[in-house]
Amino acid sequence: MEEAVEKLNVLMNKIDCGNASDLIRVGALILASVCYQQLNQLKKSKELVDEAGKILSGKEYMPRYTKAYTAYIIRRVSLLEHNKEYLEVIEVCSMMIDYMIEMASYERSHYFFFYLALAHMHEGNTEATRKWLTKALYAANLKHKPDDMYIMSRKSGFYDLLDGNIVSKDVIDHFYEMYPFIKTGKSPYEN
Repeated sequence: MEEAVEKLNVLMNKIDCGNASDLIRVGALILASVCYQQLNQLKKSKELVDEAGKILSGKEYMPRYTKAYTAYIIRRVSLLEHNKEYLEVIEVCSMMIDYMIEMASYERSHYFFFYLALAHMHEGNTEATRKWLTKALYAANLKHKPDDMYIMSRKSGFYDLLDGNIVSKDVIDHFYEMYPFIKTGKSPYEN
């Protein structure tokens, strides 16, 4: 992992020299942020996310930047959730739901629904947890996203959501049918 981070640093230095667009730079920053979080270098991970946010500032309502902005917010929320800043998770995800409605862009909505369910669960709000978990499961079941579900399954409290009798067993069973690897904890590509 550390070798990959070094290669990303070299790439980002080249991008700094004006060799690529804002979108490529943002993508590299987000990827490097994930790597630093995996190395438990959270300060560096947050710095990279903040840098991506500065690049995107004022551009989030331009259609060309919608996917990059969404990826940036997912990364930001992931760090907030990791640091147990649940009220901030709720605030940012709620803002993002409004943004998705305004931009008519719902492609990654399941992330925000799951993060809202997790944050509300940790805050002890059962009704809000039920509401957002139901939306998350339906969104995940509408469009098959195994990689995204694997990433979410690695979050603290994910299995508590599914096994906590928060939503009907039928909805949970259908989710497990769509994503059988979730029960095993393995990646979607392992047998």
